[in-house]
Amino acid sequence: MSMRNNRINLTAENERARQARAFSEELRSARRELLSYQNELQSHWNATEMIHINNAINDLANRLAIEANSLGSIGDDIIAVAQEVRRAEELADARAALASAEAALNHARVGFASAQGVLNAAPDSAAAVAAVQAARTTLSNAESARNNADAQVRALS
Repeated sequence: MSMRNNRINLTAENERARQARAFSEELRSARRELLSYQNELQSHWNATEMIHINNAINDLANRLAIEANSLGSIGDDIIAVAQEVRRAEELADARAALASAEAALNHARVGFASAQGVLNAAPDSAAAVAAVQAARTTLSNAESARNNADAQVRALS
């Protein structure tokens, strides 16, 4: 029950996180392939330059691992932040609903007091009695709406 049109799209953010994790897995796969290739080279090539090639491959493999871990972490962060934003949006909506309910309650109190004043001035008036009864119902409904809105804010806080 959003009061705002521009809410975070959790489905889209979950997809972004999935993509980040998929890229992370692709980097891990590339790292495994690189290390496999390194093993093949080592088993078939015994030259002094293999020290430099191994160092270069190890450096690249380490960078791939770091980037893969970063992407995995980014995916987790995307979901955590999106959920936090959603909770903040829901809390803002609930607070706006509470403010609206409090305004309606204050308006109902004024209406009830006004109806009571009319009834006090004309205690035998059936219309005044009906107005007070209607105002009492409106006031009761407004109090319930306010209490429900307040409970929602407390639940989200």
